[in-house]
Amino acid sequence: MVNEYLNREALLESLAGEILFLDLLGKLWITYPADKKQDWFLSLLDQDLFSEVPFAEEQLQVKKGIRLICEWIDDVQGLPEKEIMLELKTDYSGLFNCANDIIAPPWESVYRDKHRLVKQDHTLKVRRFYKENGLVLSDLQNEPDDHIGYELLFTAYLTRKMARALEQDDQGAFQTFRRVKGNFLKKHLLQWAPIFSGQVDRYAKTKFYQGLSWMLLGISRELADLYRISLLTPEELEQAAV
Repeated sequence: MVNEYLNREALLESLAGEILFLDLLGKLWITYPADKKQDWFLSLLDQDLFSEVPFAEEQLQVKKGIRLICEWIDDVQGLPEKEIMLELKTDYSGLFNCANDIIAPPWESVYRDKHRLVKQDHTLKVRRFYKENGLVLSDLQNEPDDHIGYELLFTAYLTRKMARALEQDDQGAFQTFRRVKGNFLKKHLLQWAPIFSGQVDRYAKTKFYQGLSWMLLGISRELADLYRISLLTPEELEQAAV
């Protein structure tokens, strides 16, 4: 009984750390560094925030991501706040918002549709996943459902459901949400997140977004290990596009 309790508490702690990490990454990818978000972005300059992570901390890619972001924090220390925000805005826009050529598309369908278009079949499949599990996105962000930020936040949502079921000692619900999460990771997020992270790392102008790309790769590897999912190579992803 004691061992069972300790194992349960350790699992709850791990799930809580995973939720925190997924929520943070999801929010960072979906949120444009606008002036009205300045206070939140500037709060990220606290070195202690990235001194350690609550999940996937042993993944080498996560460690590299932390190092890059901490280097960026050191680089911008003492700069005017407007200059820091302009640097983030410029990088974010160059990666994700350029009207003529988006060099790191943050939408699953672009990577998995043979025509590389947004709002295709995979977008609808992701939306169906959300709806079937009680999550309906608002239109505040004006982004397709298969945006990398939304997929990370949905994974956190399912992890939160798992934790709640475990707290209530409902093994049936726990296994159900774990199975749904595994299916979502296998069919969607882990099919393309590593490729997206590579695009960001290749083209980002700031160590901040480079660091986020390495964190995303590390957490993808951690989730793949936990759920026994093989990550696709860029060549395999190209062949799998439909």
